[in-house]
Amino acid sequence: MAQVNIIFNGQNFVSDDDLTILDFAKTQGVEIPTLCYDERLTPYGSCFLCVVEVKGARTLIPACATKLREGIEIQTTSKTTTDSRRTALELTLSNHYGDCIAPCKSACPAGCDVQGYVGLIANKKYDDALKLIKETIPLPASIGRVCPKFCEEKCRRQKVEEPIAIDYLKRFVADMDLNSKSPYRPELKNKIGKRVAVIGGGPAGLSAAYYLIREGVDVEIFEKKEKLGGMLLYGIPQYRLPKDVLAKEIALIIDLGVKVNYNKVLNEDFTIDGLIKDGFDSVVVACGAWSASKLGVPNEDADNILDGIKFLENIADDKKVEISGKVAIVGGGNTAFDCARTALRLGAEEVVIVYRRSRDEMPANEVEKDEAEEEGIKFQLLTLPVEIAKDGDKATGMVCRKMKLGDADASGRRKPIPIEGSEFTENYDFIIAAIGQRPDYDILGDRRNEMVPDNKKISYNDKTGQTALEKVFIAGDYATGAATVVEALAGGKKAASAILKYLQGAESLEPKKEFLSKREDLKEIDEEFLSRWEKKSREKIDVLEPDERKSNFKEIEKVFAESRALREAARCMECGCMDVYQCLLKKYAEDYEAQDNKYRGAVNTPLFDDSSKYLFREPSKCILCGRCVRLCSEKVNIGVYGYVKRGFDAIVSPNFGRNLSDTDCISCGTCISGCPVGAIVPKIPAMKKVPLKGDMIDSYCFHCSVGCKNSVELFNGSIYEVHERDGYLCGRGRFGFPDIAAHKNDVSLFNYDKLENFRDAVIYPSPSLSAEDYEVVKIAAKLMNWDVANYYSQSSLWRAFAKINKLPSMDFFTKDIKDKTLVVIAGDLESTNPIAIGELSSKIKPDTDVVLVNKELTVRLKNLQAEFISIAKGLEKKDLSKYEEIVLLINPISFDKLYGADSAINLYNNLTEGEIKVRTTLFSDSRNLYSFYDADKEIKSDKKRSLYIQTTPNLKSDEGSFIVSELFLDANIIEENSLKLSYSFQDDGTFLNSRNQYYQNVAIGDGKIFSLRNIFKDVFGVDKVEVIKHNNVDVEKSLPIDKPGSADFPEDCFIKLYSIKK
Repeated sequence: MAQVNIIFNGQNFVSDDDLTILDFAKTQGVEIPTLCYDERLTPYGSCFLCVVEVKGARTLIPACATKLREGIEIQTTSKTTTDSRRTALELTLSNHYGDCIAPCKSACPAGCDVQGYVGLIANKKYDDALKLIKETIPLPASIGRVCPKFCEEKCRRQKVEEPIAIDYLKRFVADMDLNSKSPYRPELKNKIGKRVAVIGGGPAGLSAAYYLIREGVDVEIFEKKEKLGGMLLYGIPQYRLPKDVLAKEIALIIDLGVKVNYNKVLNEDFTIDGLIKDGFDSVVVACGAWSASKLGVPNEDADNILDGIKFLENIADDKKVEISGKVAIVGGGNTAFDCARTALRLGAEEVVIVYRRSRDEMPANEVEKDEAEEEGIKFQLLTLPVEIAKDGDKATGMVCRKMKLGDADASGRRKPIPIEGSEFTENYDFIIAAIGQRPDYDILGDRRNEMVPDNKKISYNDKTGQTALEKVFIAGDYATGAATVVEALAGGKKAASAILKYLQGAESLEPKKEFLSKREDLKEIDEEFLSRWEKKSREKIDVLEPDERKSNFKEIEKVFAESRALREAARCMECGCMDVYQCLLKKYAEDYEAQDNKYRGAVNTPLFDDSSKYLFREPSKCILCGRCVRLCSEKVNIGVYGYVKRGFDAIVSPNFGRNLSDTDCISCGTCISGCPVGAIVPKIPAMKKVPLKGDMIDSYCFHCSVGCKNSVELFNGSIYEVHERDGYLCGRGRFGFPDIAAHKNDVSLFNYDKLENFRDAVIYPSPSLSAEDYEVVKIAAKLMNWDVANYYSQSSLWRAFAKINKLPSMDFFTKDIKDKTLVVIAGDLESTNPIAIGELSSKIKPDTDVVLVNKELTVRLKNLQAEFISIAKGLEKKDLSKYEEIVLLINPISFDKLYGADSAINLYNNLTEGEIKVRTTLFSDSRNLYSFYDADKEIKSDKKRSLYIQTTPNLKSDEGSFIVSELFLDANIIEENSLKLSYSFQDDGTFLNSRNQYYQNVAIGDGKIFSLRNIFKDVFGVDKVEVIKHNNVDVEKSLPIDKPGSADFPEDCFIKLYSIKK
């Protein structure tokens, strides 16, 4: 390694010549995009995305594979590199067949993660589903009743049979939360010292207030009426949306700290300028569209012609409304149907909906049309009112003209064309006009001309809601004209997001354009793809029968029963990519504004492989970067993957196109960590795959004594994915995480007086306890006359090291293997401590010999050409004199379980009795080696009572036994004799691993479950405990076999998994 002078992006540097351009760029904080690079592999530059300009080079140079040299001049960003990278991305995208997000989410105006919450419901993660919904929909119980279901129109399941009942599922989980003792309340960020006024307390205003106050903004709503809710309250009848449901949801928003000023009318009680003068940093105008459109026909000023919006508003205000006889409703939208069905419930004898187009062109929901017909409401279609028939001040009917349909107009519906000479008169007692509504811009007062320059529509940025007045934003129907509630909620959130950026002084308030690929951009979904799903009927919602509902305002639709909700959610096809939040291809496509269909042509669309228990493969998304192929072969040492077929048809797959379940895959998931796209993703058995963007906590694996670093991804307190951090994870470490959120509301509750009944007992502490908890157990044992049974005392090898109060060298992970070394693997470390085998794969040299002493030869060790010895004493016949060093990797208890008591120490003594240096690393199935130093303590106990501190919950307690559980207890445990305490990964205590490291764990969880030392501090007054640090032996020599009497480890406690059979 030498120092070289380089020029990097115009600046002079001195650097090491063993660095690549990509390595050096990272040291300078310069991002160079790459898809094929993996720091665990030797780079070979296959994706050609990391190209840079090097002075004197004829072409662009791959940064990942080019070493620094004296005088090299590098330019990482230029028009040439940008264009080249974009082209590389677009070529890659042209054969990347998959959806970034599901079609249902794309169709939702609010961008609600439909696939996410439907999957969470299927997995019975109801709290998580509700939280996810509220990231975009602050009124889910209300929207679950009135949403027009744009998502269901695009649901791909309808290509199989019927769309998922998405809206009903949203309502299911929202009602469950709303009716719970503690409905979801978002965490509020610290106050930022900014104030925002929201004019209008309808859905858009409430949405803006909700998302602003969550971010630490002080929010004040100015509402012209006596109640909040806007059109949700005043425009939607009780039978569709019960007012108490809406009131509860609004209260949840206001209770976050939103101040409300009722009966305040814009331009009468206050002005926009006045609000800004009063110190508001921004204003949201969300006044809705309350001005009803006129029929535009003669005599429409008759007394018994009603405004549909005002008609519904009066009903909501509990005002007396006279309606009777034959009633005509003019219009075909949801408001028209709400008026028609409300009129029927108020006593109208006959209700007729008059509409100028056909039934198919009616914008109302199909459910509304069907239910109205069931209730006896008539449709008079292709009919246009042209005049009101009038007798004095009272309308007697309508003069109408028949219509026919022409070509589609701007709305996408066929244009109605009058039929000349088709006029006729129909008599009606009341006529309700419900043909549309619009915002009232006159309330803007002096600012009207400035904000509505064309006198038609308010001028604003449709990506941010910002108006011509810098501090003023608009949202909802006041911005778009009359639309749907979900669109209003989306507008409120959009305005809130832009306002936050404005308050923070951002240069641009517009959201970054998101790259989203979808299958149909490259190729239509074919029957072969759809055939992978079994046809299952859509679950139906229970509704009141027409005769039972049409004379009252009872809510028509009932909520899903849980069993139905689970069956329906299970139908989801999980279209969106699991890797959407980590996908590098998506990220770079956004950064370089790439198009996914620029080079549209033939597409390779192999079917997915769902055969593995923990891995889901979707080769249609594969970009052939080769990282999984190389990682599995070079690092995992199995070689499951390879390139199958040639040319354009080439794919990455197990040999001969086999399923993953038919290979030697050990489900370590290393290929997942290497895949830069969503071609290989994790899955949980019997659970839906749910793409979530959670919070990352850097912690440590809690399974065995290796102590691997990990990054745990949590959403709403639940663990959803575990990633490696600095190295690798095994299958247990990646996929074996518990459902900690299932008991997140539990706390440590126990009648401590009962401990008095458990004096004079034998206590069996879990070896996974933290050092502090183990020490506090010993202190408590002295006070309670407990005999402490040590887990590690089961093996004489552990007892021998405990007797000298030292550990062996324990340096396998920290030192390289020397030349002419013999590595002895004693026992099935592939099962108990598989990372050790992976580490060995990266350390061995050509002259390293590997011996496995085990009952069977495992795949990876076979691939490492390990010599297989099936009997414990087989090594005694092996000539060890040719080796300069021996490295022993052994799990003593596991080895003694295989070959009988003293097998581990006999093997150790056989290797250390000669002159060859031996380096031993001890492993354990459990997390913490700390308590080994008590393994030599003699226990001769005749005490009849037992006290178990366990790590597994499915235990039974006999009378006279007391169970302290590190995990939560199942119903078959005697609860009154149990004590809940934290999992080891919820404990921030000290742990000793097989890397010879004492480390402080980073706790995962909400901290409501206490550690044992917290509990015993209250019980015994133990305040401080001392963690003892141990030394290592200088030279490993044979150890005496000492067999002190020790307690038997019973089969009905945690030792069942680990203990030696007697």
